[in-house]
Amino acid sequence: MTGGEGPPGGQGPTDGPGQRTFPHAAQGEIPGRAPCLGHRAGHAPVEVRTPVIPSKILSIIAAGRPVVAAMNLDGDGPRLIAEARCGLCVPPEDPRALAEAVLNDASLREELGRNGRRYAEEHLSLDRCVAQYQALLQQV
Repeated sequence: MTGGEGPPGGQGPTDGPGQRTFPHAAQGEIPGRAPCLGHRAGHAPVEVRTPVIPSKILSIIAAGRPVVAAMNLDGDGPRLIAEARCGLCVPPEDPRALAEAVLNDASLREELGRNGRRYAEEHLSLDRCVAQYQALLQQV
């Protein structure tokens, strides 16, 4: 599966070329998939446009490096990058915006990298993931 595509089997209504919308995701459910752990108590439900975040983004965040991503801006990748305050997203096929994002000053790059590492430690660690699964399974 590549970025922007829906899951195999075409689950979910088509939202546009190469995109799928999963209205059940706001309740933590995607037909044919495990429940979304991204829905947190006390936060407004968020409609999931693409239930996939490229693993390279997670690796970059965990490494404490700033993320510069040229991708569809309404997906989960840009949402994660904004939530973690760890990088910049630009629309695909916009070389000028990409060049401007890459040429940011060194202090901003360092700050974004630190933010990403902190976010990974707080939200993506093995202990945090295990705790989320335990909480999920206790609800069943």
